[in-house]
Amino acid sequence: MLNRTIKPKPIKSIKFESPTILEKTFPNGMKLLFSHKDNLPIIYVGAVVNSGSKFDPEGKEGLAYLLGMLIDEGAGDYSSLELDDRIEFLGSSLNINVDSDNITLSLISITEKFYEAFDLLSLIIQKPRLEKQDFERQKKIVLTKILQVKDDPSLLCRTAFQNLIFEGTAYSHSSIGKLKSLSSIEPDEVIKFYNNKFQPDETTLVIVGDVTFEKAVDLCNEKFSEWTKSAGDDKNIFVSDVIKSKPGRYMIPKYDAPQSEILIGHTLSRRTPENFYSRTVLNTILGGQFTSRLNSNLRENKGYTYGIYSSINYNKNHGIFSVSTSVQTEVTDDSIRQIMLELQKLKENISDDELEFAKSYLIKRLPSFFESGGQIMKSLFNIAVHNLPVDYYKYYETNINNVSREQVINSASANIKDDEMCTVIVGNPSSLEENFVRNYIRLDKDAIL
Repeated sequence: MLNRTIKPKPIKSIKFESPTILEKTFPNGMKLLFSHKDNLPIIYVGAVVNSGSKFDPEGKEGLAYLLGMLIDEGAGDYSSLELDDRIEFLGSSLNINVDSDNITLSLISITEKFYEAFDLLSLIIQKPRLEKQDFERQKKIVLTKILQVKDDPSLLCRTAFQNLIFEGTAYSHSSIGKLKSLSSIEPDEVIKFYNNKFQPDETTLVIVGDVTFEKAVDLCNEKFSEWTKSAGDDKNIFVSDVIKSKPGRYMIPKYDAPQSEILIGHTLSRRTPENFYSRTVLNTILGGQFTSRLNSNLRENKGYTYGIYSSINYNKNHGIFSVSTSVQTEVTDDSIRQIMLELQKLKENISDDELEFAKSYLIKRLPSFFESGGQIMKSLFNIAVHNLPVDYYKYYETNINNVSREQVINSASANIKDDEMCTVIVGNPSSLEENFVRNYIRLDKDAIL
């Protein structure tokens, strides 16, 4: 009889080979990242444009986001409805995302319609109409989204956290903007922003799928060779690499909230090859996987939450360390105490078993980044955004395996800073102890958004 209490041992290890990634830079400065995948007659194409919300002028927060909403509302000879109909007729779909650093466009097409789909994407990037009637419609949609964010405890908490840790910098506001600033934006400001920020030398195209590298290069030359750099009047922005988080404890009252949304963390130095891998293993042990220390404590042992996670994310200039969870209101105080306890314990000791399990998790999930064309495209976007070498994934496993126990402990001490910790709670202060609430600064959600 099979003894299910004994974990089966793997027969052999499987060596994963990441797909070959090719790159090319064109005379106008535009870059191409390419990966061939021919198991399905599908091609993914995308563009990363260095034009995110950190470029929003002061008082015009949300401008980049509004451009992202508007950019596919008609292009070239196609009106908004005609463009939507054409994309649908080709069996394609287009997605647009705006974050602090970039506006990203991604499109999927069947191979036999790829030429036409690529032509449409090139029009959207180079010749968006940005017409007033479409502007007014999309602006109303974004204003409604802001109202929805104000009513969502998780999004509200994250927005407040971003405002606080990046206070006084170009990264301090959510990409969606604020009601007051967004209401003041006019159509000509979107056009000016597009003309300044959408430049070929600030754009990386990504093509993945059933097409050759030579054909991809030819298409890029055909559709983008006449796209030249324009003379924008405010194209560059200086963002300091050194930001010290504003420490403190903050609360956003939400009297109808049945739970407390908690977010704790601070900024870090920017991503480098020297700090990335030890930080990644560190975060995996702390809260980056289901069997992490935080989840074992607050979910499994305490029963305070359905899940708690830590993350170390990066923009182009900084890292962001954070711990986030939703807990029962009555255990808010002890949940924060337990989080801080786990952060301290991480600086003191890490077992060899924890280290090896974290490495195994990170390495074994690597193939999932390349299962589909869409996942490969996201991996290439990561290379473009962080300016990584094209062989980054080839050496990922080796670099993770080379992280030592001492490096992880040192990384915990260097990157988890008690004196810079910012804590944000969205919840019902009436259901919390008065002594606890007294230690928190009240924030107005209308000032945040």
